[in-house]
Amino acid sequence: MITALTASGALVFTGFSLNATQKQVALSEQGQYTDRYTKAVEQLDQTGPERLQTRLGGIYALQRLAADSPRDQPTIVNVLGTFISSTVHRADTAADIRCPDRIAPDIQAAFTVLTTRDHAHDTDTAPPAAGQLDLRGACLARGRFVGADLRGADLTRATLKWADLTRARADYADLTEVDLTGATLDDTNLSMARLPRAHLGGAQMSETYLVSAKLTGADLRSANLVQADLGSATLTGASFGEAVLIGADLGGADLTAADLSGARLDGADLTGARLHGARLVGASHDGTRVGHTATDHATTGRWW
Repeated sequence: MITALTASGALVFTGFSLNATQKQVALSEQGQYTDRYTKAVEQLDQTGPERLQTRLGGIYALQRLAADSPRDQPTIVNVLGTFISSTVHRADTAADIRCPDRIAPDIQAAFTVLTTRDHAHDTDTAPPAAGQLDLRGACLARGRFVGADLRGADLTRATLKWADLTRARADYADLTEVDLTGATLDDTNLSMARLPRAHLGGAQMSETYLVSAKLTGADLRSANLVQADLGSATLTGASFGEAVLIGADLGGADLTAADLSGARLDGADLTGARLHGARLVGASHDGTRVGHTATDHATTGRWW
């Protein structure tokens, strides 16, 4: 009996010792994570072109920390989002209207880390990858935002010329309710991107690639879409009032209930487009191709 009690006591003691050891290890790990986080943030705070490599080191250190400590990922998302918002070059004023021809490497790296993270480690309180960012006037030319989450971001007057926002594997670029009013999107690749209820009024979108993009309820009034490719795009309920669509490809697009009042459709291709309930009153149509388009009694302004 004494031997059994002694053995039981030893086991209990050992259990307490192991538990204490595990707690010490956990505390040690958290201390290491805190040190790594602090050092990475300090690296991000280094300014100037000569500190580019230091900032890149901080960005990738945060990426590794998010993988090693999933509980810290929401905080890291916030930090990188703030870094992008506060660092990106902007052309907000008349005295600063020129943007660099290419996005800065550290801004691109931060975007890439945000959009390639493991979303399973996000929490309900974590913001989207780049959503709610203040990117007004941001210079993001030639940026690669494949599968980026830009829901609700403010990109008013931003420059995204030659940018790539196509999908990555099963992930689509999500620009739901994004504000791109007056933005420059010439030659931007938005193929299969999601832009429902996006604000694109007055945007420059000549030769923009929007094949199979989702623009349900989007505001494209007065936008410049000269020779843009909107083939098979979903444009249900979109507003194109006074938009310039000269030479644009709208073949196979779904324009159900879309408003094209006063739009310039000269030379545009509407072959196979669905125009049920669409409004075409006052739209110019010199040389517009309309073969096999689908209309109904609610379509107004039809000229063919």
